[in-house]
Amino acid sequence: MRKLKKPANFGFCLVVGFFAGFMQRPAWAENTTANLNVSLEITAGCSIGFGANGDGEAGAVNFGSFINLNTAQSAQIALTIRCNGGSSLKYNIGLDQGKNATSDYKNRNLAANIDGTVRLIAYNIYRDSAYSQLWGPIGSDDVLGPVTYPDNADSDTHQVYLLVPPKTGETLYPGTYTDTVIATINWS
Repeated sequence: MRKLKKPANFGFCLVVGFFAGFMQRPAWAENTTANLNVSLEITAGCSIGFGANGDGEAGAVNFGSFINLNTAQSAQIALTIRCNGGSSLKYNIGLDQGKNATSDYKNRNLAANIDGTVRLIAYNIYRDSAYSQLWGPIGSDDVLGPVTYPDNADSDTHQVYLLVPPKTGETLYPGTYTDTVIATINWS
């Protein structure tokens, strides 16, 4: 009697063959390329801000809290400039009149809305600690500049001096008085 051979396990062969097909990478006959152009431009220019960075940072000055203003109140803040473009770069800095000026930058005011009435307290901004040189907007005679940017400097810093003159004998209304002034730099 003859023994019958065991049939081959076709399922196993199909599975192995199936996975073997996945393991082979197809041979790509053709390819093409494309360029990616990358660039960066540094232009000559300046940034302005309050604080150490000078990159558009907003500043804040708080004169404090008082029950009267029989004496002048002063404050100061650093204004930082960052420029590139070489040692021949010159710049001017202007400070506008603020939101509450009664006519121009020579008449700046802090304002508070007290019971529906806008109350004002005069103050001003100066380029010097003696409070004798007003600081006005670009286009006025009272800008800071032209200033030559220091060679190889990371930044250039200027002090901004603020003064509220005494208000002896004036009626003062309790409230928080504020103003917003915009600093602008131009350069060449």
